[in-house]
This record gives sequence, C-alpha cells and structure tokens, in this order.
Amino acid sequence: MSLHFSGPESRHWTRLSCGSAGILLTPAGERPVTMVDASRGGYKLRFDPDPDILAALSPQPRDLHVLSLDDRRFASSVLWVRGDLAGCRFQLHLSLDDIALLMTKEFRLQPGEVVPA
Repeated sequence: MSLHFSGPESRHWTRLSCGSAGILLTPAGERPVTMVDASRGGYKLRFDPDPDILAALSPQPRDLHVLSLDDRRFASSVLWVRGDLAGCRFQLHLSLDDIALLMTKEFRLQPGEVVPA
C-alpha cells in the first residue's frame, strides 16, 4: 500500500541525524545505502545513484520494507528521489525505541512489488 503525503502538515516530528549503514536488495544484488536522518514519521537515504538502485526505488511512491537485525519489518514508501538522496515515509508512525534501533544498527531494505497500472 503506497501513501502520498504533501504540504507543510506532512512532517510532524524533528528528524535526527544518523549515519547507519544498510543494504538495499535489488534484482541485481545487494547495494549499500546510508540512513542520513530519521524521525517517527520517515527517513532519508543516501546511496550511490547507480541504475540498479534507481530502478529499485522507482516509480514513486514505491513501497519499501525496512528490516531490522532482529527481523522486525517496518512498512514505508519512497516518496521522492533526487540525485543520491531518497525521502521515505513510514506507513505507521514508529516508537522512539524503533527509531533508535534503526538509527544505530544495520538494516536491510526490500522494495515491494510494482503493480502494473
């Protein structure tokens, strides 16, 4: 389920800087990504803008599952991609404990299936 958010009311929480390393699962294999910042509502990714990563994050909005080291799954959506950055929104607001886990531990990202229009 992809969600669309826009307007000034779409961000309710302060984003906190982090630099946790993660892996994006693509059809061509695993690609490194970094969580630049995060809040209870979303997060920003930095990555090497190679074609495999850009394809895995497209089209927007695109479902993206965040998998923690302890096998917890957090549903999110990629809302935008610009250069080497992507803005993502959690589909349910996370607890501060969940955000702390994602900001300090490695994680994996698994794109959802693209449904043809």
